[in-house]
Amino acid sequence: MGGLMALTGDRDGPPRAAGTFIADYLGGMMIAQGIMAALAAREKTGRGQVVETNLLDGVIASHLQENAAALNADWKFERAPKGIGHSDSGPFYAIYECKDGKHYTLMGAFVDDVLGRLSRALDIQPPLTDDPRFENPTRWNENSPALRSIMEVAFKKFTRAEVEERFDANGLPPGAVYDLQEVFEDPQVVHNDMVIEADHPVYGKVKLTGFPVKLSDTPANLRRSPPTVGEHNEEVLGELGYTDAQIKDLQASGVTGSENIKRADEATAS
Repeated sequence: MGGLMALTGDRDGPPRAAGTFIADYLGGMMIAQGIMAALAAREKTGRGQVVETNLLDGVIASHLQENAAALNADWKFERAPKGIGHSDSGPFYAIYECKDGKHYTLMGAFVDDVLGRLSRALDIQPPLTDDPRFENPTRWNENSPALRSIMEVAFKKFTRAEVEERFDANGLPPGAVYDLQEVFEDPQVVHNDMVIEADHPVYGKVKLTGFPVKLSDTPANLRRSPPTVGEHNEEVLGELGYTDAQIKDLQASGVTGSENIKRADEATAS
């Protein structure tokens, strides 16, 4: 759902999972950052607060550049010529193509009677629970290629939307593989405020990725709009100890870019 799978894999093949449990790691990093921010706020206010994040928002925040291009220019991203796959690419972590050419991924075997639920959801006959090759998790692993082949055929009987409905009806977790446009249309992503707007001096209103960590008392906010090219050159050089005369020399020689000279001239003229 976060869009990372759609960006990963071979260009001519299906989407791929990342090479490790990236969503879990990102979620841990997000909550750690949120806790540190809350502790810093407590030093000033004396009050604690609720810190919230989730795996979905962490994944979305991992591809900020692509998000901005998709939200503001409707860019469609092709996968790289050669991609990667998850180190555990068994049938319960695989990505399956649906009837409409879209993809769906399983999210592990973390519900009871997972084979029974899958059989009912995908109308697999005879049910997987009746097949001695899959009578226990050890046998699942031993016969992983056979199980995956059955699943590949079953998924292609339904569109991705139909799979999603059938999974929900059978208590299975959602796993639609979204492109970035679909990510930001999803009701959960909208509810999580993962798209925010900012005023840009050149482009007007632009859309940006929201904050993946939510603080109840001191929420994150956007302090500045996305900068124009070289917008903060003078500010940064001043903080580094350069004098106004030295900064002008750097501008005149082209070290910091012609955009700074133009902006300085406009400021002088006004």
